[in-house]
Amino acid sequence: MVNAALITGCGVLVSIISAIAIASARFGSLQSRVATLEHAQDRMATKDDLTSIKESLAEIKGMFRLELKDVGKS
Repeated sequence: MVNAALITGCGVLVSIISAIAIASARFGSLQSRVATLEHAQDRMATKDDLTSIKESLAEIKGMFRLELKDVGKS
């Protein structure tokens, strides 16, 4: 009876330690991802950057017009 309780207690303890180890590893991974994003944020495009590119692209598209060719019948 005492052996069964000891084995059960050890199993619960190992489960708790494993869960804490996995949770801390994932939390550390998330922290490193957030730190990477914060570091790269200065190099990312802003909404104003994209607006100027969108306007430039609209101007370029406006220079071209697709028209059907007039094919004369012979």
